[in-house]
Amino acid sequence: MVTPQFAIPPEFQADLNYVESLDTRSDEEIISSIDTYTPVTSEEKKYIWAFWHSGVKSMPGWCARNVVSWARLSGPSWTIRELDSIPDSPNYVL
Repeated sequence: MVTPQFAIPPEFQADLNYVESLDTRSDEEIISSIDTYTPVTSEEKKYIWAFWHSGVKSMPGWCARNVVSWARLSGPSWTIRELDSIPDSPNYVL
């Protein structure tokens, strides 16, 4: 999915610029990869950690869009890890 490019209003053009997505996967692919447990390794040195009590797939749309934008802006060199408080979840915080 290509992120739409919006026009920046003239009064903000000096302060803002459009940044191309570094991760071109679909929103669903990104959410699925965040929801899938993978062990922490020493080779991956850059992590973004997050917590959502009921899991990433149950986030309200505006929260999920924020998390997806982290992946798009950070790119594949970062790993996003979302912890939750669902006892049966592989991403269970405890």
